[in-house]
Amino acid sequence: MSNFIENIIRNIVNDQFDSIMRYDYNISFSEARSSEEREEFKQNNNELLKECVFVSTEELELMNGKGIKKANLVATYDPDIAKLVDLHYKGESVPYPEYGKVVINDKLAKDFNLAVGDSITIKINETETAEAQISGIFENYIFNYLFMTGETYKELFGYEAEYKNAYASAISDDLYSTAAVLSDEDNVAVVSVTNDMRVMVENMMQSLDYIIWLVIICAGALGFVVIYNLNNINITERSREIATIKVLGFYSNETKEYIYRETIILTLVGALFGLGLGKLLHRFIMSQINVEAVSFKVQIFGSSYMISVLVTFMITILVNLMLMKKIDRINMTESLKSVE
Repeated sequence: MSNFIENIIRNIVNDQFDSIMRYDYNISFSEARSSEEREEFKQNNNELLKECVFVSTEELELMNGKGIKKANLVATYDPDIAKLVDLHYKGESVPYPEYGKVVINDKLAKDFNLAVGDSITIKINETETAEAQISGIFENYIFNYLFMTGETYKELFGYEAEYKNAYASAISDDLYSTAAVLSDEDNVAVVSVTNDMRVMVENMMQSLDYIIWLVIICAGALGFVVIYNLNNINITERSREIATIKVLGFYSNETKEYIYRETIILTLVGALFGLGLGKLLHRFIMSQINVEAVSFKVQIFGSSYMISVLVTFMITILVNLMLMKKIDRINMTESLKSVE
């Protein structure tokens, strides 16, 4: 179970920053850029930037009967946004929304119990709201997002979107040198390197390693105690049977194999059932974890199943080795003296 949870936590960063947010920079400008100024910026930096898409971003509130949620709004006129933000769900591409429609991330849809075709309420100001139809739901793991076109933004809010940000990907692998050059451009306020956010999220996730290892150690200790007690009781209760086997001429190793064969078989059966039940328990636990800024992808790698089974068998073998002397110490004469 602990290893299953670790799979989810460790792959949030890769899924978010390799598969979804594919841009290297979020460039913020001191003033909104006009169409001509946006094109001029792209032309001036075409030797530095592979892709550059201007966007209007802001934090807003979304409402429905289940409450209010904050989300990051991203609006753009540029269809090349698909090259920098990969919208997909369960391996299938999610088209960027058309005029009058929006796409939202899966955690937001789950929290509000929304599906494709439903409408979501956007809070415009303290007194006004607007409705937008959902054309798609995409996977996302860090924060809530809502994407729309610039035309949809104007329709909903009643005024043009202000393009004060740009998502961009660099040609050079030296991201920070490129960021320094971009920072010298006129009206560029801040150049945020996406890798910095990636490192921050990685550090946050790594801080959970201590908790995961604590759970793993406790689970291993519990497994050891259970298997040890079961084997110890089994040998104690069957001392006459073991003594009888010795009297009949079984060698020491044959006697031990006779007892431990049952333990190995029971461990195998328990591991098979445990993996199935553990997967169900894992799904239940992850469904109960509700963090506002992070969502978790329920996934289990084959290596986790293998490690779980191997650790269980290693504990069983260790217990068997520890109890070998107990079998050797069984007194055949004393055990056979007991009255039926």
